[in-house]
Amino acid sequence: MKRVLLFVVLATVACTDTYDYDPASAGDQEGTAREPRGKTSSQFLRGVYADLLGRNPQSYDFVLSVNGTEAFRVPIDEESMLATALDGLGDSVPARSVIVNGMLHSPEVSLPDKAAVADPGAFVMEQRMLRTIRDLASAQRRPASAGSASR
Repeated sequence: MKRVLLFVVLATVACTDTYDYDPASAGDQEGTAREPRGKTSSQFLRGVYADLLGRNPQSYDFVLSVNGTEAFRVPIDEESMLATALDGLGDSVPARSVIVNGMLHSPEVSLPDKAAVADPGAFVMEQRMLRTIRDLASAQRRPASAGSASR
């Protein structure tokens, strides 16, 4: 009985330090108060043009000639026309898919046939490496005042 009483006294006297911890949730990074956002329509279009066509969206004049005489001229700005159409939709994800599908079937895109790719994983890694090199090269060409934000 004396041993039990001594144990209880030692346990209560020895355990005087208490620690309070702030609640934490596993997997959350500190400082992530804002929700991640998707790309804007312009960012999406510039990325798709660069990845699939290897160029930026262009601006040009479409000229219709009848019997060698210019009938009318229409200015075309690929990025602004598509971005305006995407921004006008409540949910632009289906339209984005249609745009990408149309570009994939365009004669400008030079993707190999699925059967011609021996190792799909190596092909994807090579494409990622080429994109990274292209992004680094474009970042080096960009003036310092333009900032470090990328598409």
